[in-house]
Amino acid sequence: MYEAAAVLHRPPHILPPKTGTFIQYVADNADIIHIKGIIKIITPKSSVTAEEPILRTNILPSVQHFAEKAHVLIQVYQTDVVVGYSKIAVQDFDYKSNTPTSLLKKVDMLWLYGKWKNLLLPGWNVYIEHLTSNIINFSESRILFLPFIHQPASNYNTIYTTLLCALEDAKRYGHDYCIITFDQPLYAKAREIVSAAPEGSELSKIIVRLGGFHLLMSFFGAIGYIMQGSGIKEVLSLIYVPNSLEKMLNGHAYARAVRAHTLLHLTLATVISKELLLDSEMDENITNTIELVTNKTISYNDIEEGDEIAEALLYQFNEKLQEHGERGPSAKLWIQYFHMVSIAKQFIRAERMGDW
Repeated sequence: MYEAAAVLHRPPHILPPKTGTFIQYVADNADIIHIKGIIKIITPKSSVTAEEPILRTNILPSVQHFAEKAHVLIQVYQTDVVVGYSKIAVQDFDYKSNTPTSLLKKVDMLWLYGKWKNLLLPGWNVYIEHLTSNIINFSESRILFLPFIHQPASNYNTIYTTLLCALEDAKRYGHDYCIITFDQPLYAKAREIVSAAPEGSELSKIIVRLGGFHLLMSFFGAIGYIMQGSGIKEVLSLIYVPNSLEKMLNGHAYARAVRAHTLLHLTLATVISKELLLDSEMDENITNTIELVTNKTISYNDIEEGDEIAEALLYQFNEKLQEHGERGPSAKLWIQYFHMVSIAKQFIRAERMGDW
C-alpha cells in the first residue's frame, strides 16, 4: 500500500535555474536487464519546495490508474544513415608553451614531500579527508525518482525513451538543457543517439555523461595500455600477485589499481624530491604546515589559496619534472605516467568534493 501511495503522491515543486538550481539525471538498470530506473539529483536541496508528506491509502488503485500515473510510453528510435560517432570532433590541446604546467595541487605536493621526509602522515585518502573536514561552504542535494521504464535497459528504444523522459522532466522546471549520466555500456549507445541528432533538435540539448567510476576505469585501462613493456608489471609484481596485475592494469580491479598507481606515483615523486634544493627555513615551514594538516587545524582552501611556501615547493618540483622528462624516451614515458596518475587523483578528489 505504501508503494501505491508513493505513486499517487503529488510530486514537489522544483525552483527554476535562475535561482541557482541545478538538476542532473542518472539512469541505470533497476534489475539485471529488464527495467530501466532514473533518478534526478537537485542541488541545492532547498530548491525542492511545496513538498507534502505521503498520505496513507487503504484502497489499492486499479492497474489502469497506476498506468496513467507512472507508465512511460516507449518511443521508437528511428536512425538514419548517419552514424553518431562519425560526427564527434576530436581536437588536440596545445602543449607548446614553455611554462611548466602543473597537474599537481599544493596539497598533493605537501603530501608527497611529507611522505618522502617520513613524517607522520596518513594515506592519501585520509589526508584529503583531514583537509576537507572543516569545509562548510557546500551544498546538499536531494534525490527524487522518476517512473521505471519496463523494457530491457540496453535496448536503443529504451535508451532513446530515457533521454526524452529526462529532457521532458527538465523542461518542466524551466531547464533548457539536460545532463544525464550512464554507465559505460549504456553511455556508448546514448552518446551515439545524441551525436546523430541534427543541430537544434531536442536531442541536441542533452548532455550525456559517463559515470565517474567507469570513466576512471577506462582511464586506468588507457594508462596500462600506454605503459605496456615499460617495466611497470615487473615493479608491481614486487607488491602484488603477478596473476592479479592484468586486471589492475586494464582498470577492472579498480581499488587495487588506485592503490598501485598511488604508490608508484609516490615512488617517482620521492626520486625527484631528492634533487630539490630547500633551505632549513623552508623545510621547517613545510613541516609545520603538514603538522597543521594532521591536527585538522588548516583547511584545503587555506593551502590552495594562500600558502606561498607550498607554491614555491610545487614550482621547483615541476621544474625538476620537466628536466627529467628531457633525459630520454624512457624518462619521458615515466614522467608522462606521473602526469596521468596526477590527473586521476585530481578527478577522484573533484568527484568527492564536488569541486570542478
